[in-house]
Amino acid sequence: TGWAEYTIGDFCISMEATEKTAADFGKIRTKIIEPAIKELTQKDGWLIEYKTIKRGRKVTGLRFEFGRNPQQSLLGL
Repeated sequence: TGWAEYTIGDFCISMEATEKTAADFGKIRTKIIEPAIKELTQKDGWLIEYKTIKRGRKVTGLRFEFGRNPQQSLLGL
């Protein structure tokens, strides 16, 4: 369980996002963040939430909060 916080620039570099994707937060969200969260939730039993950090209207960072799903062990998965 824990949390991690990244600037958008650092996140895009670590995820190897293209310049075109990195320029638009909507694309980052739909092409990188949401598919990764869905896969980790389904296959590994993680509960992951993310929040955007904004300066004005611009998203400048991301904060992820994560932990293991306690129901996962009850289901025998």
